[in-house]
Amino acid sequence: MPSDPFRYIAPSSTTAPIHEELRTAEAKAQLGISAAWDRVADGSMAFDVYENINDATKELHEAIRLLAPPSADTSAALRCVRLARMLANEAVKKSWQRGIVLASDELTKARMQACAAVALNL
Repeated sequence: MPSDPFRYIAPSSTTAPIHEELRTAEAKAQLGISAAWDRVADGSMAFDVYENINDATKELHEAIRLLAPPSADTSAALRCVRLARMLANEAVKKSWQRGIVLASDELTKARMQACAAVALNL
């Protein structure tokens, strides 16, 4: 790990594609959670809304697990994805829109921490 983890580490030819894959995985998870919430807001909620949320977040979780090297940042990123899933499920259960916003924030944190793991450890 670099001596100063606060310094900017520009993406390299090795890390830039990984960062992009992580951004794409985050965007898909964001869309999955948003689409699930839209179904709830429209009153057409069914049990598979929870499955949709789980599938969307599992994909990001798997991308982080495969792309980010083992580190504290990677562990934190994986935890954020799990928190996002739980928040989104809770939001659906309680029709709690703020939970969707919080879930979205956790997905962003997950991607940022995974990208940090890549930058600092590759």
